[in-house]
Amino acid sequence: MNASSAQHNRVTLSIVTVLLVILVSLVYSIDLFPRFGGLFGASPSSPLSPFSCQTSFTSTMTDTITLANNYFDVWNTHDGTAVGQLFAPEGTLRDWDVFVKGAEEVGLANANIFAAVPGIKITVEKLHPTEPTKTVACEILVHLNNDAKEVLKVVDIIEFNSDGKITAIRAYKG
Repeated sequence: MNASSAQHNRVTLSIVTVLLVILVSLVYSIDLFPRFGGLFGASPSSPLSPFSCQTSFTSTMTDTITLANNYFDVWNTHDGTAVGQLFAPEGTLRDWDVFVKGAEEVGLANANIFAAVPGIKITVEKLHPTEPTKTVACEILVHLNNDAKEVLKVVDIIEFNSDGKITAIRAYKG
């Protein structure tokens, strides 16, 4: 066998390997035998399947998005008591200046922010929900509305419990 023939065989083998991988992946991802537990005992939603990620929003994700948007709406009213009522009794708030625990303490901490910076408002840029943990990563802009027209870029990580109450907010400036 000469070098040209060996090179041709390697290219052919590579193409066949790629096609075989694609074929196996497709067959594995299609539930051809649902009555019998799917092909190889796995269906596309099975934890055994490499194609199990969900690409659409579910009702839980929509709920966490709604809950996060509600938090920012309430926050923008500057009502510290109402903000505190969105938290679970042992909920926490941590940012670059503050760490508080308990719904009432969170409300008081926010009331202090509102008193110190009366023009402060938040606009939501993007929300990234994570369904299994009932967590939303929130890209927000904090408009201080001061003379310098400062706007802080912040990411809030908000965790919710099964009752829709906030169990934790971690805020990162940057």
